[in-house]
Amino acid sequence: MIELTLKHSPHHYQRPRLSRGNVYVPHRKAKELTKLVLRSMYKDKMLDEGFSVDFDFVFTRPRSRKNASVHTSAPDLDNIIKFYLDAGTDVLWKDDRLCVAINARKSYGEQACIKMTVKKVSEDAPC
Repeated sequence: MIELTLKHSPHHYQRPRLSRGNVYVPHRKAKELTKLVLRSMYKDKMLDEGFSVDFDFVFTRPRSRKNASVHTSAPDLDNIIKFYLDAGTDVLWKDDRLCVAINARKSYGEQACIKMTVKKVSEDAPC
């Protein structure tokens, strides 16, 4: 089992944009920095078999939502998941297609962070 906590605000996947024949990928630098952070935190062998991952994306609470505990505004949860599955490729796991189960949640907290728990899944046991 791999447990990691990244102490920054969650990033999200953004679609590439075209401008005058050039392609601009808005999340490229953030993804490269996230890969560097993951590499510094995880030194073991990459997973090369099926795995499940639990994500807990914690955002700092804005003043306008002082009583809210669940984060229901942008960015979309699926785009955040996509970003971190891609960032973990070639660092935590060989390829994000090996992910067989995902449990994810967006919430508010005192400090923004991303909590990841990755577990190997054997073919015999359910997720």
